[in-house]
Amino acid sequence: MKRSHFHYEPISGQSIDFDYYSITQDGIIPYVISTKGSLFGNGISQVIARLKPNSTMLDTTRIDQFASFSMLFSTDKYEDLDYVGTSFSTNVKTTILVEGNLFVKLKIESISPNELIKTSNVYSYYYCPNEPKRINVHVTHEILETCDMGGSYALDGTYAYLLSFHSQSNAIEKLNMGSILPDLYLYGEDDRVQSYSIPVNPDSAEQEMILDTSDDIDLGSEAWMCIHHPESKKTHGLIFAKNQGIANQDLDGLQVKSFVEETLKIPGLEVDTGSVYASRNHYETGGEQRLTLEQGFKASFDVAFITFQQGTWHDVSNESKIYQSLISSRETNDETNGTEETKEESYSLSGTVTGVHSFPFGSLLSAYTGKNFSYLTAELYQENTLISSSVVSRIPLNIISSDIDTSSLKNLIQLARMLIDWGNTSILQKFYFNEIPPGEYLIKIYKENPFLSDTREYVGYKIVSLSEDAQVHIRGKKSVSALITTTDQKNNPLSDVMIRISSNEAIIQEKNTGLDGSAILEIPYYRDQDYDFSISYKNIPVHFSSISFSLINYRRSVEESIEIS
Repeated sequence: MKRSHFHYEPISGQSIDFDYYSITQDGIIPYVISTKGSLFGNGISQVIARLKPNSTMLDTTRIDQFASFSMLFSTDKYEDLDYVGTSFSTNVKTTILVEGNLFVKLKIESISPNELIKTSNVYSYYYCPNEPKRINVHVTHEILETCDMGGSYALDGTYAYLLSFHSQSNAIEKLNMGSILPDLYLYGEDDRVQSYSIPVNPDSAEQEMILDTSDDIDLGSEAWMCIHHPESKKTHGLIFAKNQGIANQDLDGLQVKSFVEETLKIPGLEVDTGSVYASRNHYETGGEQRLTLEQGFKASFDVAFITFQQGTWHDVSNESKIYQSLISSRETNDETNGTEETKEESYSLSGTVTGVHSFPFGSLLSAYTGKNFSYLTAELYQENTLISSSVVSRIPLNIISSDIDTSSLKNLIQLARMLIDWGNTSILQKFYFNEIPPGEYLIKIYKENPFLSDTREYVGYKIVSLSEDAQVHIRGKKSVSALITTTDQKNNPLSDVMIRISSNEAIIQEKNTGLDGSAILEIPYYRDQDYDFSISYKNIPVHFSSISFSLINYRRSVEESIEIS
């Protein structure tokens, strides 16, 4: 397991930002577990992200499915929140209980911001080289103070849920992420499998209920629910160890609710969400809803989050039988031993960019219109791994509600006042990274959607040794390119040869040769800057030299033979 921080800000003021632990198996990351943070303003503490197969790093386009193990309930007490719970927690304690080669176990304790709810979860993962992949969670929710639900009552005390997030952008590639699977299956209390259709493209900002509290759909003895795509056969499921003996009060059992909603719809960007919840069983047909969560209420259970790349509900059902039969013989949830993770020292890293121009509000206009307006992004790397990404902007924006009325000039002026973060505006283009641990980093500056080009342009970089809060200045430059062609002894093109350009041990650019044996590496042109040039084949270093992109080397061709014994 490795503790990390992820930040992605495609539009100024609108970001995905969270702390997480990644689980790495044979160089591949199947899961990341979020300890605290937000997804465009929505809390994601106690959330697991299942990454797509063969993912070696966390990126928005690699996230396949979320599963949350926080407790939430609807409220009308807060002007800017429709629901509250431990997913919004910023007061988090993490403890590594086991960290071995074949088994890891992590405990996360979080308290909701209003100190109404506490969630203590233990996440366990066993080495599994084959599909399906699964991660086990021992969940404990506690009500610390009596509270009443309000508002829409859509969330009435969730225990665990599958969260599908789908966004589609015509202009910002990394905003094309996730999917909503169209079929929902569950094992009902009548011991029959029930199926429901999920709209994959909701067209209303209002929650479209698929299963509501009044439907009174409870999980039966096999206690599983899953979402499924009939064409790809992709299936994500939650399997519970039991459907009874979960709560310490008379609200026992697991009730299923589900809804979809169109979170955002503008000409160039659409964001939809779909969720399937296992909630407290506080309603029976003909009775009344229990809308008060009493102090001392406690729910505790074991659950597995499982993904089949090729599967159906039959596979989830079979796994449920195996899981429930083996759960009693698995490791106990001993939480007395382990290493409590202390808060790692971290710093802020901000910077300005000069010498390169972009369209005002380029990222916002690209997202809103779906057209390609130029803008700058800053990317932060450590050991050639992307840590954070942020838009470079003179005028930062605030997070606001997506349902503001813009039908009049007065409302438009009010929107501008709320949208723009006037206190942090600048005549210089700025970027900002926060909660960055000390270490060596590389900042790369890219110009997105440059004029008359289909690819972004690498226009600047800076190597930073971070040991305190720091500010840097990066001069943007035109990019220059090096064409490298590799052949074998018979003059046949040689593919998958790693070409790397470095400076002070930081990897400025790298690329593998293609089927034609060639690769073009582009880097910003800094006069009189020398670089280390290296070639490796099948992880074997075969060449190392110094190169310069000075004018004297412009269009200069160099040929060299390398013998590999």
